[in-house]
Amino acid sequence: MEIHIHTYLPIALSLSDARKQLKPPAIIVFDLKTNKQIFRYNLKDTDLVNERTAGGLTSITVDVDPKSCADAYAYINDLATNSLIVFSMRERDSWRINHSSFNHDAKALNFSVAGNVINWKDGIFSIALSDLNSNGTRTAFYHPLVSTQEFSVDTAFLKDKSKSIEGNVKILGNRGPLTQSGSHVYHNGTRTLLYANVAQDAILCWNVDKELKPENVGIAAQDHKQLVYISDLKVSGDDVWVLVNQIPRFVYSSLNPGENNYFIHRAKIEDLIKGTVCEKK
Repeated sequence: MEIHIHTYLPIALSLSDARKQLKPPAIIVFDLKTNKQIFRYNLKDTDLVNERTAGGLTSITVDVDPKSCADAYAYINDLATNSLIVFSMRERDSWRINHSSFNHDAKALNFSVAGNVINWKDGIFSIALSDLNSNGTRTAFYHPLVSTQEFSVDTAFLKDKSKSIEGNVKILGNRGPLTQSGSHVYHNGTRTLLYANVAQDAILCWNVDKELKPENVGIAAQDHKQLVYISDLKVSGDDVWVLVNQIPRFVYSSLNPGENNYFIHRAKIEDLIKGTVCEKK
């Protein structure tokens, strides 16, 4: 069964004067064949720790088996108050998970983007999912933005709110210096994770069959103009889509309206990893 839906997470914040939450953050699902909204779920008050939480909900990852669309889950990172929010479509319920691995690493602070020193203390930024394992679950890969480590946990521990992930989180290794990354995405065919490496204006790659250490992490692409602060990475088939918004320039200096400040790139996964340590020989 093919699933033709798009899921996104509006947070409805007004920052023009005092910070104000206009509406509760919600999960909204659209049918891509009709372009109509088919579902909406407002996150619960218990999902939101304080007024900072909504601004930290920067990505949503959908976990669905095409054979059982009604049993879909969504994982939402909260980089501001360091947690993961899980939503179950079948249960129409959501819950919050906390773990020390979601927190930023103080040793990874103060890297530069576009000439600006970044001292953000952003926690868990992205959740990337493997293909289905033999037990019908997936491996969830994740990391804080301000960290060079990668962690994983079986989604069985995320889907069951009665279970704790304590003792079930794995530290996979360290990518090395200046590998602080935001979004990342998994490509099943090549068993490769791609990282939006904001500290080097680059896309990094790591083949998950190899030990995670600096010599096994490659630079798949790098551009100090068109890859300055990659805000998102997505994989569709063998195509990699890359969004760039240069937000540090907007926050710390200014954007030049006479230049291109936003970019959308597309590349084939095989072309990106060719000649890197991630390429299968």
